[in-house]
Amino acid sequence: MSREFGDILLEIGTAALQRQDQCSGAMPGGHNGPYQDPETPVRNTAHWVRAFIQCNEISGEQRFRDAALAACRYLIGDEAPRTRYSFAHRDKKGKDQCNGLIGQAWTIEGLVSAHRSLGIKQAVDIAEEVFLAHPFNPANGLWQRVEPNGTLLSEDLSFNHQLWFAAAGGLLARHASPEVGRRVAHFLECVPALMSVSRRGRIHHLIRPAPRRARRLAARVFSPRRRFNMMIKEVGYQTFNLYAFAMLNEEYPEHAIWAWQDFQLALTWLDTEEFRNYIDQSIFGFPYNPPGFEVPVIFGTFYPHDELHEKDSAAWLQRQLQHGYQPETGLFSGDDLDVQALTARVYECSRFASSMLKVQV
Repeated sequence: MSREFGDILLEIGTAALQRQDQCSGAMPGGHNGPYQDPETPVRNTAHWVRAFIQCNEISGEQRFRDAALAACRYLIGDEAPRTRYSFAHRDKKGKDQCNGLIGQAWTIEGLVSAHRSLGIKQAVDIAEEVFLAHPFNPANGLWQRVEPNGTLLSEDLSFNHQLWFAAAGGLLARHASPEVGRRVAHFLECVPALMSVSRRGRIHHLIRPAPRRARRLAARVFSPRRRFNMMIKEVGYQTFNLYAFAMLNEEYPEHAIWAWQDFQLALTWLDTEEFRNYIDQSIFGFPYNPPGFEVPVIFGTFYPHDELHEKDSAAWLQRQLQHGYQPETGLFSGDDLDVQALTARVYECSRFASSMLKVQV
């Protein structure tokens, strides 16, 4: 029997209440999906701040608001692994603890949500402190990574990390010092120099390198097999990138970037059979970066009131639920899934148009 998706969201949120630590307010950590990095509770707790807020808005039930408040108290309190520089997201030998820029972006997103919906001023103050602690190079439009102990690391060369950090900064900008907005605006001006796409529209994973460096990398690293594996990875991140662009569009709707040819190419690639076929092959797709949660937001942002894309959004949502959702537990489970992280990514649905909550799935 089909149900409205809004009811399923409440089912997922209700099950999540039982997993929240009643003392600290933290949610269970995951293992960063296919990367298998043991994670602290920070990432998923930040996601659930926004997800619990949405459940409260749908149902009006105080228990969801209380859960969001508790999750926020964890992030701003003494138990979360945080300094004024950054939050610790993972603990894996050979990798940074901050999880590049993306870990901080997710945390800032949750903190800004807590301020906007729950009125917690300290949350946005901490978000601003962490954002501005990351040095920004105006010459190339890139941010550096910063460890919780204050150690400055190199600039993050994953394009989606830079993009999501900018998107989180865009959410923060209206509540913070003008410097936050200036850095985000400058990044947007630099995007055409930083983002490269394939001839079909697939967004490349790495920041666009200088031509000489690109030739060296191609000769030394990218064997045919590695090129294919990178292509499949990039397919899995396509909607993740475009979701961040949708967040930026909400804050900067008049920016010239939306008419940029390569952005339009990346956007329209979602409508192709090639993308639909490849996404099923990527472990970075449905099991990790859930296109069924991201495509409806992308289409709703860039194709508003378009009946064909609304219908397609419902189909993507249905496909996502078919990838491991278990109604009896309220979890997305399966042998190859990061159960906690993928379930927490339901927070992305908080940007759905109201019509999507009524979709029968």
